[in-house]
Amino acid sequence: MKSYRLLLALLVAVILGTSSVSARDQWVIRDQAYDVDTLIFPHLVGPGVTSAKFDIPALPLKVCVTEIDMTNPYIVMETCMGSGNSWGVETPVHMATRNTSPGHEVVAAFNGDFFMTSPIYEIGIPLSGQVTNGEMLESTHNCVCFLMDDNQHPYFDRLKFTGQITCGDDVFSLNLVNRLRYYNEAIADNQSVLFTNAFGPTTYYYSTSGKMVQLRPAEGPFQWKPNGVEQCVVDSVFDAKGLKSIPDGKAILWLKGTFAEHAATMSKGDELSVSFKLEFNNVPGDVKIHQLIGGSGDIIMQNGEFVDDWNELHPRTAVGFNADTTRLYFVVVDGRQDISIGATLKDMMGIFVALGAANAMNLDGGGSSCMVVNDEVINSPSDGQVRPVANGCLLISTAPVDDQISIIGFEPGCYSLPSSTTTSFGVWGYNQYGVLKTKGLTGCVFSCDPQLGFFDDDGTFHTAPQSASGNLYAAYNGVTAAQHATIFKSPLKGDVNGDDEVNIFDVTDLIDIILGGLPSNSAADVNSDGRVNIGDVTDVIDIILNK
Repeated sequence: MKSYRLLLALLVAVILGTSSVSARDQWVIRDQAYDVDTLIFPHLVGPGVTSAKFDIPALPLKVCVTEIDMTNPYIVMETCMGSGNSWGVETPVHMATRNTSPGHEVVAAFNGDFFMTSPIYEIGIPLSGQVTNGEMLESTHNCVCFLMDDNQHPYFDRLKFTGQITCGDDVFSLNLVNRLRYYNEAIADNQSVLFTNAFGPTTYYYSTSGKMVQLRPAEGPFQWKPNGVEQCVVDSVFDAKGLKSIPDGKAILWLKGTFAEHAATMSKGDELSVSFKLEFNNVPGDVKIHQLIGGSGDIIMQNGEFVDDWNELHPRTAVGFNADTTRLYFVVVDGRQDISIGATLKDMMGIFVALGAANAMNLDGGGSSCMVVNDEVINSPSDGQVRPVANGCLLISTAPVDDQISIIGFEPGCYSLPSSTTTSFGVWGYNQYGVLKTKGLTGCVFSCDPQLGFFDDDGTFHTAPQSASGNLYAAYNGVTAAQHATIFKSPLKGDVNGDDEVNIFDVTDLIDIILGGLPSNSAADVNSDGRVNIGDVTDVIDIILNK
């Protein structure tokens, strides 16, 4: 039985790869240390950005990680609306493609907030509000949000929105921005709603009561700062009769119920001000919000201490950062699958601690969980396909346009390899800033440390017959790359009992496997036909007779 367990461990290693050479070879989840296999070794994604994929087979749990060096001057995090509007949905893959341009290249994308899924005219409205590049796209109400200031420093906090309209001596509350209600609330009979161009081309379909006021900026374009005041001029005042176009550069104020009385004090040409205020619980009040996105309302951990749990196993997307805010982490955990069961928030804390984070919060999960890296989805969404979502987070390279290959790296993958096999490797090419320029760099020359094996003339790698550890090398136009690799001993075909030789005892074990007395293993399928049967017995006998 001990030998069988050894073979089974080797079989798992062949399928999944062995653990990373980094220090993160064990993570503490649920107060227990688990071995971690590296499925995709950490690799360069963009300026200061690396990505990797891990497996905890004992649970099992697949974990995708993207890590960002926030001190790199050429990487920023931006929030993104699905389809570019406050309502509507879009996959993170499409968000990345739509927002990529020269000098503004999306290197990774992640799903964001929970969102409205009904009724049809509210589908895709995020539950927790949003700020993108210093513009408030949607108001928020007592929600836990992830935010970045204008210096790219991350924070978590629970925020509350208040707004105010001032027209002469008439001062009243602004209740909502680019939304009709907050989650689990009914649409109020008496309220004031501001629709900006971020809401979309038109106002709410059922805005059929009260008054509407079309506004233009008094000077320059509208900014809609999260904590700011806009000076406006009234273009027109009219009855609300359903859909109304929102002209570019303008806004529509909908005054409903008793709020409609305020429209009586407004006429074309009047000046009024619109003020926004987002109140913090813990973040210093002078922080200027540049990006903001919400999630489930749960803070996983703060300053290394566990805060909120969601004690159910689900696919998860979460974001965290280390104690000095120089490292940002996006984590996606697959779930609702045989190969990955999902995680509780306590489990997520264990993952973030292993990565080096001290703070983390939960974003939308379930079928929404998605991680896109260099245009490829690297997790396994539980819906079986990528789900369109309301918004997301994008990692964007702002490096100057440069197409020259200055950095190369071995393609992402597992570099724990079985002995006595052949394989080949791709090489990715990057510019001097770390922006990926090609996934299929040709003309590379390969070599390796001699204990690993050798490369033949066509670039095929032949692994050594014994266990080994060392580096693979690639060279291209004077640029070199090194990739650490390990070689592990493959199980010997026919060595069913694992005693490192093929003999009569393997024949008897094979018969026991066929009769159901022993579980099968990779060494037992001697003829590699995917089955263990009498043909494998005769092949083992041939091996013994022909030694």
